[in-house]
Parts: sequence; C-alpha cells; structure tokens
Amino acid sequence: MDDGKAGRRLPPLRSLEAFAVAGRTLSFTAAADELHLTTSAVSRRIRALEEELGLKLFDRTGNALRLTAAGQRYYNTVACAFRDLRAATGDLRQRGKRRPVRISLLPSFASNWLVPRLGDFYRRHPEIELQLETGTRYVDLDRDGFDFAVRLCTGDWPGLDVDPLLDIEVFPVCSQALTRTVGGIADPACLSRQVLLHCKHSIQVWQDWLNEAGYGDVTPDRQIYLDDFNMMYQAATNDLGVGMGWEPIVRPYIESGQLVAPFEFRLGLPKRFHLVGLPGERGRPAARAFRQWLTETAQADAA
Repeated sequence: MDDGKAGRRLPPLRSLEAFAVAGRTLSFTAAADELHLTTSAVSRRIRALEEELGLKLFDRTGNALRLTAAGQRYYNTVACAFRDLRAATGDLRQRGKRRPVRISLLPSFASNWLVPRLGDFYRRHPEIELQLETGTRYVDLDRDGFDFAVRLCTGDWPGLDVDPLLDIEVFPVCSQALTRTVGGIADPACLSRQVLLHCKHSIQVWQDWLNEAGYGDVTPDRQIYLDDFNMMYQAATNDLGVGMGWEPIVRPYIESGQLVAPFEFRLGLPKRFHLVGLPGERGRPAARAFRQWLTETAQADAA
C-alpha cells in the first residue's frame, strides 16, 4: 500500500466517536451508555484505533482512566471536529425543514393574476410551501416575517431588493348591458351621464385618464367609492357604473366577457407591480426558486 495514501486515510468514524466520548467522560462504561453500546465494544474500538495509529491513547490504572499526552492532543482535535460536525448537521437539518415562503399581496393581484398561475409553480416545485397573505397595508418584511411583498409602486425601496414585474395600463370598463342602455356609451363625453366607480386607493386615476383622453371637463352624474379593485369590478359587472380597469388584474373579467372596454385609449402609469424582498432571504433555496419563477412568469406574460 502507498504509505502516503495510508497516512491520509482516516480511522473508522465509529472508532473516533468512541474515542471522543471516552476522552470526554474518562470512562468506557459512561461512553458505552451514551453510545448505546457495551463496555467491551467501546474498549475494542479504542484498542483498534490505538493499533491503527500506533499510539497509546489512554492510561489505565485500576479503575481510573486518563488520556496520555498524545491522547490529549488527539482528543482536542477530534472533539473539535465532532462539535463542528454536529453543528453543521444540525444547521442542515434546520434548513431542510419546510419553512414556507411568505408573500404579502394585494387581494386583486393575488386572486386575478397570481393564483391562476400557481399550478405551474407547484408542478415545478412540489416540495415548496407558499403562504400567501393579502391586504392593502404595506407590511414591514423583516418585522412581520415576510420573505417578499408584491407592491404597486415606482420601485424606490432603499435597503430592499426590487424586481419589476408588470407594467400597468388603465382604461374604463363596464358591463355589456351598460353599453346597450338608453344613451349608451359612445365616447368619453357620455361618461357625464354615468356613475363612475372608484377604488378608494386610486381615486386620482379616473381624472388622469379623462385628462389624457382629452375629456378633462367631464363631470359624472354620480360616483361610488369602493374598498378594492375586485369590489369595483364586481360593481361594474352588476351594472352599477363604469369602473377603471387596471391591466393586468382586470384581464380575467375582460376575457370572461363580464366586462368590456368601451374606449380604445389606454393610459400607462408610472407605477408598476414589483417584487420586493429582503436581500438575505433570497439566498434561501425556496425563496430563490419562487423569485425566479415569478419574475420569469411576469416576463412571459408581458411578452
């Protein structure tokens, strides 16, 4: 056998473990109890280790056991190695546990855009658990324990990683029935005879659209303010008035025929949907997989 290779070969792990425990307890009996072995089994493993190393590791005097000088030096190194090994193993086990990826979302984005696409994510990553929590409040990712948030914003979030997802276009939407009512909707000027539906978080958008469309002086008959986008779209499908469609979250209503866009003009907004995340969390495999899937899916949707 090559002496160099023999010198690099490690003794059996079970012999090293028996030595580490016996060196700490200074008792073969105590080591046997801890390792769920017999005392003779521990003794055999220590003897085999001494024979392989060509060194005496313990002095045995009556019932007393102590490490030799060489044994003490070796014990210091072996014990440290086992501590590192246990720590690394514990860390991997902890990381291996299924900690869900928590995402804060606007209700309308979650229900109208993300959820219909989640089947693709789970087909690719069946081992990853997602926890989706909706609301209109901007959560503190670190304090509230979220990995990500999907936010409708300009993307200026210092100290956080930000990925642009989807651009926003806005345009009026209403039910088919409303377009056929007496007077109907022929051009934006007709909106003065209609009820305008607002999402309370974006009241200015209606006026911005009217201004850009060249109908800034239109004064609607009446206005209704609703709590979120889906509530506004439900009101529009029930013929309560004309809402402001936000592409892409209004898309399911358009594709299903529940709502129509009576005018061609669309207004692009400076805000867009962004994925916002804590920099450290993106190193976690599950979070990294979700981020990659979401950004790629958004890019494909935009294309």
